[in-house]
Amino acid sequence: PRTRDDLQQHSATSFERIGQVLLRDNRSDLALKALKKARAAQKGKSGSINYLLAQIYEQKEEHASALEELESFFDAKLTMGRGPFLLLARILEKLGEKDSLTLRLETLARTDPRNSDLQFFLADQYASNDRLEDAETIYRRALENKPSSEAYLGLAKIYRQQKKARELLENLANALSRSDEIG
Repeated sequence: PRTRDDLQQHSATSFERIGQVLLRDNRSDLALKALKKARAAQKGKSGSINYLLAQIYEQKEEHASALEELESFFDAKLTMGRGPFLLLARILEKLGEKDSLTLRLETLARTDPRNSDLQFFLADQYASNDRLEDAETIYRRALENKPSSEAYLGLAKIYRQQKKARELLENLANALSRSDEIG
């Protein structure tokens, strides 16, 4: 258990955790206050706090503010799974800018080429927009850098759409051989 001194010494972290709990409990006004205190106590970049604030603003249907916070999160080049990109898609849809998602993801991918969650999300976006060659390029590049079940499964999905049975089976087999990675 953390003592009062611990909480005061690590106030930014403490307020951030309190904000996370309040956000999960849909208490967005209190979460917003806690996260603003966390940002004030934070020394340096507050990327993860920006992501949490973006979620709060989305809950409050303040989509322009949510987008602003999310862009600050992206500027920090942190990785937090696909959640930030899914949030971006929802925000852009609410703002009537759904068509700009792929372009925004491409821009982010150029500035953060090592973010595999971003790269795979962009590849999925390409695949859903029938840009299969672009998606394939991303998955193949990922396999050159670091083989992963996610890249093999992405290629398998593309080859299924293209009705390329041999390539589909090869990539499924490769993904299965890495079954310890599949959640």
